[in-house]
Amino acid sequence: MDRSLIQVVLRQYPASFLYEGSNVRLLEYRVNRATFWSFVAVLMAFIAVAFFAERSVSHLSVVLAVPCILRMHDLGWSGWWITPVYGLQLAIGLAGLLFANEGHMGEAYLLMSGTLAAWILLLGCLPGDTHPNRFGRRPLPGVDLGWARRAG
Repeated sequence: MDRSLIQVVLRQYPASFLYEGSNVRLLEYRVNRATFWSFVAVLMAFIAVAFFAERSVSHLSVVLAVPCILRMHDLGWSGWWITPVYGLQLAIGLAGLLFANEGHMGEAYLLMSGTLAAWILLLGCLPGDTHPNRFGRRPLPGVDLGWARRAG
């Protein structure tokens, strides 16, 4: 039987609740506001370190999609609603590139960061569903990584 490395790691890793059969089910769970803000704080720390080390941080915007999707699940929303946010960022970035020779790339970066920051604030401030929804039961209070339980 041929198993991928990620399946072997997920079987051994304490977060084995993410592994079920041959499917990785990370995006089928919910996280509360405290857990979401913890994810955001860790990512902001990585961004700060990368900034001072003069490294690119553009890929961290994509990594941020995972906690955003899990937070949307707690609100009862489909994770696909993140598509317009990233689509808007892409459109602003492309517009900035088109007008880069006129010196507008700085404004494009500011607008892209602003749309993502507004989305993070919205997700981080709205209360989640108080009852089980299609994405599982309500997360435990406080920072809950779900190591010991499934959210189904």
